[in-house]
Amino acid sequence: MSRKKYSHYFSPTFAAVPPTWVTEPRDASVALGEALVVPCSARGFPQPKVTWLRKTASGEWKDEFRGGRIWRGHGSNATLSLPRAALDHEGSYLCKAANGVGSGLSRIITITVDEPPWFPNPNPRIEVDVGGTAVLRCRVRGDQPLTLRWVRNGATLPAGPRHDLRDEGAGVLEAVLELSVRHVRAADAGVYLCEASNAHGTRTADFQLHVMDVPSAPSDVTVVGGGSRHVVLQWLEPTATSGQTSVVSSYNVSYVTDDGLSNSTRVEGPHARVDGLEPATVYRLSVVAHNRVGSSKSSAAVIHKTLEEKPSGSPRNVKITSTTSTTFRLSWLPPLPNSTHGTLLGYHIGVRDNSFTRREEVTTYSFMPITLSESDEAPAHLSDHPAELLTSHVMEQSRLEVSPANFTVGGVSSSGGIMQATVEGLNPFTRYALVLRAYNTEGTGPLSPPVTSTTAEDKPSSPPLYVSCEFLSSSTLLVSWSPPTRGANGIITSYRVAYKKLMDSQSGVSSPLFTSATLPSSDRVVHSGTSRHAGSDSTTGGLVVVTDGLTARLVALRAYSNYSVSVAAATAVGTGVMSDVIICSTKQDVPTAPTSIKIVQSGPSSAIVSWNLPEEPRGVLTQYTVKWVKDGAPNRLFSKILDPQTTHLVIRDLSTQRVEAWVSAATSVGSGVSSERVSLMPKTEVKAGVWSVGSAQGVAWKQDVRLPCQAVGDPAPTKSWTHDGKQLKFDSRTSVVGDGFLRILDVQRSNGGWYECTATNTYGSDSVRYHLTVLMPPSPPSLHVTETTPSSVRLQWRVSDDGGTPVQEVTLYYRATGWDTKEIRVTEETHTVGGLKCGTLYHFFATARNAIDDSESSQVVQAHTKGRPPEPPPQFQFITTNSTQATLYLTQWEDGGCPITHFRVQYRRLRAPEWTIVSNSVPVMRTYAVGGLEPGQQYELRVSAHNSAGITPAAYSVTTPFLHGAGGVIAPIDGSWDVGSLNDPPVSPGLWDDPRVVVPGVISATALLFTIITLCVCTRRSKPREQEAAVDAKKSLPEIERSTLVKRKPVITTASTDGPSSSSETSSVAYQNHTPTHQIRLLQQAPPNGGRYSKQAIELGAKKNGGVQQKGFMAVVYQAPSLHDVDEANMQNRCGSYETLSQRTTTDGESDYGSVLPPGVMSDRTLPLYQHYRQPRHKAQQQTTSDAQGFDKASMNDRQLYERPQLEQHYQRPQLAKPKGKVPQPIKSIAKQRPQQELPRQV
Repeated sequence: MSRKKYSHYFSPTFAAVPPTWVTEPRDASVALGEALVVPCSARGFPQPKVTWLRKTASGEWKDEFRGGRIWRGHGSNATLSLPRAALDHEGSYLCKAANGVGSGLSRIITITVDEPPWFPNPNPRIEVDVGGTAVLRCRVRGDQPLTLRWVRNGATLPAGPRHDLRDEGAGVLEAVLELSVRHVRAADAGVYLCEASNAHGTRTADFQLHVMDVPSAPSDVTVVGGGSRHVVLQWLEPTATSGQTSVVSSYNVSYVTDDGLSNSTRVEGPHARVDGLEPATVYRLSVVAHNRVGSSKSSAAVIHKTLEEKPSGSPRNVKITSTTSTTFRLSWLPPLPNSTHGTLLGYHIGVRDNSFTRREEVTTYSFMPITLSESDEAPAHLSDHPAELLTSHVMEQSRLEVSPANFTVGGVSSSGGIMQATVEGLNPFTRYALVLRAYNTEGTGPLSPPVTSTTAEDKPSSPPLYVSCEFLSSSTLLVSWSPPTRGANGIITSYRVAYKKLMDSQSGVSSPLFTSATLPSSDRVVHSGTSRHAGSDSTTGGLVVVTDGLTARLVALRAYSNYSVSVAAATAVGTGVMSDVIICSTKQDVPTAPTSIKIVQSGPSSAIVSWNLPEEPRGVLTQYTVKWVKDGAPNRLFSKILDPQTTHLVIRDLSTQRVEAWVSAATSVGSGVSSERVSLMPKTEVKAGVWSVGSAQGVAWKQDVRLPCQAVGDPAPTKSWTHDGKQLKFDSRTSVVGDGFLRILDVQRSNGGWYECTATNTYGSDSVRYHLTVLMPPSPPSLHVTETTPSSVRLQWRVSDDGGTPVQEVTLYYRATGWDTKEIRVTEETHTVGGLKCGTLYHFFATARNAIDDSESSQVVQAHTKGRPPEPPPQFQFITTNSTQATLYLTQWEDGGCPITHFRVQYRRLRAPEWTIVSNSVPVMRTYAVGGLEPGQQYELRVSAHNSAGITPAAYSVTTPFLHGAGGVIAPIDGSWDVGSLNDPPVSPGLWDDPRVVVPGVISATALLFTIITLCVCTRRSKPREQEAAVDAKKSLPEIERSTLVKRKPVITTASTDGPSSSSETSSVAYQNHTPTHQIRLLQQAPPNGGRYSKQAIELGAKKNGGVQQKGFMAVVYQAPSLHDVDEANMQNRCGSYETLSQRTTTDGESDYGSVLPPGVMSDRTLPLYQHYRQPRHKAQQQTTSDAQGFDKASMNDRQLYERPQLEQHYQRPQLAKPKGKVPQPIKSIAKQRPQQELPRQV
């Protein structure tokens, strides 16, 4: 059933409900400045009204909340909001709800505002001077109790000797803590934190302490210009010592000379011009900055020397203080101070052989420069330059013709103002004349008076000539020679004849010789007096000193022996070099007696006689003679002749009587003496007997040896062998073969010693003894390096064991890394290996050799010749640039002690991917130009210097300057630069920081202003001639040329253009001769109507056979004048007759400076006047005849002055547009100017 249908049966009724809390407010607290929200809501029926009231100071409840708000939401809801709690918000608040039913609801709450620490004056900045007292006052507000402290660098700052903390006491709501820093230092600057805390939190405030200190010393003080009496300085502005910016009020530039004279000047900015200096004087300049606190320390001193001139005085008191055989020690005083005219860079020492006897034998002086070091006379900025640069500069200044120097100079020193140097590399015992001259940066001075002296004697450097020998007897040799023709090095006082007996294996070959210092103790040195021949009785070797004559007799030699002979000359200084070894042989003689003869019974009626060779055969043995006698027949002598290979004889038919035998040997000269006699009493019993004769035997290492032990006896004896008294053990190398021979294979050193063979039978025993010496190769040499130079290494060695035979020679092997091994055979115990590469590591080892074999190799030793790879110079010493090339000063490289062989040069544009190789083998020269560069570009250069010690690469970065034309900048050829933006050309980084650009620019601007003023004055003076100029403009070409151009070149041909140019912005002129036509368009001096330049170009077109071929072309159209180029004549006469600069030539025929326009073009006044002028050196001949005659005379004069035979060209007047209006007057004078860039040759 619907409500509508039964609505008349019901009536709605609602009961009243008093308010009840939905959200009952509570006491709250809030931090000062923070927001607080207190909700309050109730419900009931009807809906209750909720209101807030605040208790005032008078005790009344009002709805005043002092910035607080009441937000009412839906229903019975009211929220108390305090967006930013303040102290006056603190108090009692009442929230009540009422709807008329009952008494309603109410609730009183208390809101407390908590005050954390806060700073009324945050972030204060305190400034104090160094040494003063800084007071930092920290005032904090907040609820008590408040705790304050000062913090720096994260740590609490306590009270100390320099820090005071003063608590000013706590108020009700604030506290103050004061920090005082006494005697403030620069290090005290920085941030100080004041930290305050209470129950509600912790807050900090920054206090910035700025310490006002004196400025730091100015830095980078640089000389950017100067002359003979002034210098221009610039520097960087300093900062305070604490690193903060320092306000500088002024600068003080002080300068002092080496003599103590000082002065100063005060300036405002970081640059200064110091005037009043003395020429050719070294100054030490420094800068001090000032502010209100005080003065900075002085900057690093800059040493600058004003301009110089070459010395006018010569070195004084030149003396030769000492001499040796190859050196002079020279001393001198410098020229008088007032005659040096600058700091001396060094001296030239001239040497001449003065031992001439005829005038035509006089030679010129050979000069060698010596450079003074910083400790001598040169200032620091000059002594830093390599000696090669100074030398080359000085040699360019010299005008004295000299021959190449064949000596060196070393040992340069200075003590007490006296200079000393050693002239080295002279010839001994030679008379020389020496001169000196001083030089500085401007040239060389006059020569000093010559001093003469003779070098001391020395040991002869050449051996005697034609050494020969002949035998006089079996024990005497006669040696003869001739004196050395060159290299005697003094007066020869004696000759030394060294000789030594050779072993058989050395016959016919070279052998080491003994000198007087290396003779064995058994040898004798025999001195001859005034006799013609000198004698010696040494049989193995010796040294004969001959003081008179050219022959020596060597006596008491061994017969039939080979001797090595060499002769050396000697002066009072010592013995010179030995001559080449010659081999001399003595004659044969009769031999000595055979040795070790013995006789043993071999049977009942026989005996064997045996013997050894004579100790000295003294020739080739031809026979042996054995003689014997018997007791039963004393008057009967038996004899037997044997061949020289037989050393025993069997004697038969003996009886029981004693037999006595002896032996003699014979050569082709005769029979020698007999041996001692041996005897034997034969017996019926034949005891054991060994007829082999013992001896001392030497055998080469690893050879085989056989020791005989031939024995007889009846019964046959047995044999046994002992070695050094011990029973011999047999093995594969040691055995008994044949008839008792002991054979030892592959003999080693351990096999040496005493060997004894004993034969024994029933009736007795006999033995034979041998002493075996094994001759070994020598031990490896012990090699040491004792000295190194840039081209040699000196080595010394010692052989501890010669192996039983003397060491004949040592072979020295050496090589550098990557090179083949070389060897040298030497006989001494020391040797200097020369001809080595400078600064290179070498490896050395050696082997020794005796009569047996070579030793093992020694240990490898290493030695590094002195020298190092080249060292690159700094860029400011090495490279200068102009717009199209970079000039490299190659001699600025330090060679490291090893001469530089060549350079490798590459370049590329900055950040370009590929390098352009200029050359891989640039020879060592003073300068080398890298061309083909473009103006206004940055380039990277790589230069590698090569010497024997290694390769040193160096990288440099350069920027070519822009070309400046008439009123603008010439664009690069490739058109990469927009000509339309010529008014604002791009500037390379740092270009205007370069003093080489700034100083000439200022001077050029001054000169340009002076030129414009002169031009105006001359134009005013030329007005009376205006009519004459207008008439001249209508004359024929020869007349115009004679009246407007005093001198011209008749070799340039000017062809008429296709039509006149009506534009005032660009003028085009075509020149025609026998070569293709060139077309030039010039940039205007100023943009029209003050606007920007329109896009123009400098073009050079070559017209040939109707076609146009473009060529690259660069021209300098305008250059501001330089003051030093304005000569006195131009200063005195500024309005006169002038010739074009293009007509000026130097003595070598090249153009000095000039214009890109030929003279003929200047006759037309419609062209812009870019031509530069100078006053002619010779006035043209006055015209006194008709125009034709004058033209002929002018042409003749022109040919005499300017015509070159190789060029035959003619010119015609160009057909240019006739100007409208008044004909402009010719310009009479413009100051002489010299462009910075050389014009292209084809212009």
